Amino acid sequence: VKPIEPAAPEQTEQDAQNARTINDLLQAESSRDFDAIYQYFDTNMQRYWDINYPTYSELYERYTHIWGITEDQEHTNVRVNKISNNTYDVLSSYSYYSLKEEKQKHLNTKTRYVFNNEGKIVQTYGLK
Repeated sequence: VKPIEPAAPEQTEQDAQNARTINDLLQAESSRDFDAIYQYFDTNMQRYWDINYPTYSELYERYTHIWGITEDQEHTNVRVNKISNNTYDVLSSYSYYSLKEEKQKHLNTKTRYVFNNEGKIVQTYGLK
C-alpha cells in the first residue's frame, strides 16, 4: 500500500503577493536599505530570529551589525513554499563575503516567514 501524499496547500492571490514581498525583502536586504527592509515587517513583530517582539531599534542594530561584518550578500535560487495560510518556507543559496575571515561563504538556507492578514511579516526565523 502506497502512502497518500498530503495535498499541497492551495495557492491564492494573497500567497502570490506574500511571495513577491519575500523577494522584495531579500532585494532590500542586498541593497542594505533598512527603511526599505522595515516596511515589510509589522510594527508589532512577534519574532525576528532569536529576538522576540523586536523593536525598530533592535532590528536596526541587528542589520547594521551584520552589514559591519559582511559584504556582497546575495540570495539565489530562491524557492518560496507555502506551508499553511500566511506561512512559507523559503529555501535559497545565500552567499556573502566575511570581512573577518576575508573569504566568500556559501550556505543553503531554509527560513520561515509568517505573515499577518495585512500582508506584513510578523515572524521570520531559520529552520534546520
